[in-house]
Amino acid sequence: MAHVPASALTDIGPLSPRSVAAAAVGLTCATATVGALGTWASPERITTGWQIADVPPSLLGLTLATAVICLALAALMVRPRALPGRVLPAIWWAAVVTAAGALVWNDLFLAALGTTGDAAIPVLDWLFTLLPAAVVGLATRGADVRTQLRALLGTAVVTLPLYALGWGLFSSAEDWPAAINAVRVTALLGGIPLLITLVTTRRWRSLR
Repeated sequence: MAHVPASALTDIGPLSPRSVAAAAVGLTCATATVGALGTWASPERITTGWQIADVPPSLLGLTLATAVICLALAALMVRPRALPGRVLPAIWWAAVVTAAGALVWNDLFLAALGTTGDAAIPVLDWLFTLLPAAVVGLATRGADVRTQLRALLGTAVVTLPLYALGWGLFSSAEDWPAAINAVRVTALLGGIPLLITLVTTRRWRSLR
C-alpha cells in the first residue's frame, strides 16, 4: 500500500464553486431544521439598546457555535490564503466575520421576536447576504472566474445558514412546518439577493 504523505492530506486546494454552493444549501437546510426544533429558550424582547435581554446561554452557544462552524467550513472550502494578492484574503475575512456577527444578533432578535407574537418586518434583511457577497465579488473581479465565484459563494456558506437559523427560531411557534418556512424565507430574502450579486459582479468568462 502506497504511503500518503501527511502534507498531501492537509494541502488540499480550494473546492469547486459547485461544491461550495452545495455546502451552502446543505448547511442552510440543516440550520433551519435545528432552529425550528422548538426546544430553545428565547431572549427577552426589549425596545432599547440591542433590542434583546437575558439571552439564554444555550441559545447564545448555539448561535456562536453555528457561526464558528460556518466560518471554519467556508475557510476550508475557499482557502482565503489562495486568493491573489495580500489584500483580498483580509477583505474576504472581514466580510464574512462581520456578516457572521451581524447575523448572530439577528438570530437572537428573531428568537426573541418569535415569543412575542409580533410580526417580523424584514425590510433590510436582504443586506445580510448581499453586502458580503458584493464586497467580495467586486474585490475579486481581477481574479480568474473560478476564484471569484468560489470566494463569492464562500460568503453564502456563512450567511445563508445563519440567516436560516434565525428564521427557524422565529418560526418554531407556527402551526405549519417551521423548517420549511425558514428555508422559504431564506431563499426569498437571502438567496435572491445573493444571485443578483453573483450576476452583477461576476466576470462572465468560461469556467474551463
